[in-house]
Amino acid sequence: MESKKILILGASGLLGSFLVKNWKHNYSLATQSFSSNCDFDGDLVDVSFVEKLIFETKPYAVINTVALANVDQCEELPKEAFKQNALIVKNLVQTLEKFKLKSHLIHISTDQVYDSKFESPENDVILCNYYAYSKYIGDIYAREYEYSTVLRTNFFGFSGIPNRKSFSDWIIEKLKSGEDVSFFSDVFFSPLSMDTLAEMILFIIKKPSYGVYNLGSREGMSKAEFAQAIANKFNLSMQNAKSILSSSLNFKARRPLNMKMDVSLFEKEFDIKLPTLLEEIRRLS
Repeated sequence: MESKKILILGASGLLGSFLVKNWKHNYSLATQSFSSNCDFDGDLVDVSFVEKLIFETKPYAVINTVALANVDQCEELPKEAFKQNALIVKNLVQTLEKFKLKSHLIHISTDQVYDSKFESPENDVILCNYYAYSKYIGDIYAREYEYSTVLRTNFFGFSGIPNRKSFSDWIIEKLKSGEDVSFFSDVFFSPLSMDTLAEMILFIIKKPSYGVYNLGSREGMSKAEFAQAIANKFNLSMQNAKSILSSSLNFKARRPLNMKMDVSLFEKEFDIKLPTLLEEIRRLS
């Protein structure tokens, strides 16, 4: 597979840059971003740019990490959210079908399409904000392509981008500063470390299976519990931290309370056991 081209879209973002950094010495990569020094700099909303990109790279696999992920911004700018989270996917699918390359499209989606009382399977979709809606439409567009894998996920880990922090980066920074900080005790999730997510994406490229899959950790926890586990891992004080309810803050967009995912379909399909969230936190170094 080393000689087969992997095209990473959104290569200057948090996940995209992590994939490039970890794969560039072992795999043949092509990179795209809207406004950075990648192999291809351009806007995927522009169909002509997408066609040029796909025609010139002829990728074996395309990994779409592009998203407008600021939840409140999506609520305020729904048209832009639709462009970045859905229209780009439509453009990709139409172009891949046009050139008949049978490239494997791996579309990175979100756990924000869930808000159940329990761990949500892939068909238990509940949309409570425009970010979730626009990402879900992107999922639908992706599944119109025969060779697509949609990964609903969430991730954390150390960012390699200046001024762009992951949730775990933010927690560590706040706890080290000694500032007062609050964490939600009523918001639950089950993210993976970026290390594990990158491993799983490679696994999927090598052993393709098409469809929609939840890709997260087992035994998720609240964001307050996550912060405590991060503090324990790095011997940081929680003295100035407190747990609060998400309803105490006045967000522009409603947030889901339970994004924990049922990952049994992924585990069964790929014959793999995913780690627990606590195991993922302990993996950080």
